[in-house]
Amino acid sequence: MEWEERWWEASDWAGMREMGAEKAGCRADGAAWRETWREAIAFDAGNGEPMVERSAHKWAHDAKVGGPAVGTRGGCRPCRPAWAAA
Repeated sequence: MEWEERWWEASDWAGMREMGAEKAGCRADGAAWRETWREAIAFDAGNGEPMVERSAHKWAHDAKVGGPAVGTRGGCRPCRPAWAAA
């Protein structure tokens, strides 16, 4: 199995804070998966109350006979997300 992950945390002077993670991987037979989560904390402009926004997403693709999974390159190499391009 091959996989990669990225974690991040950011904040600004106004108190906005964000953190999250992205993980993706695949197996030699072409099965692939990807999952992300994100949490952001900001303050409501009207009343100054803190707001928390949370999200998570998961995606998986079973191996197919005769070829790699959609979203892979050359067998077990997951497509690199935009943040990893360089």
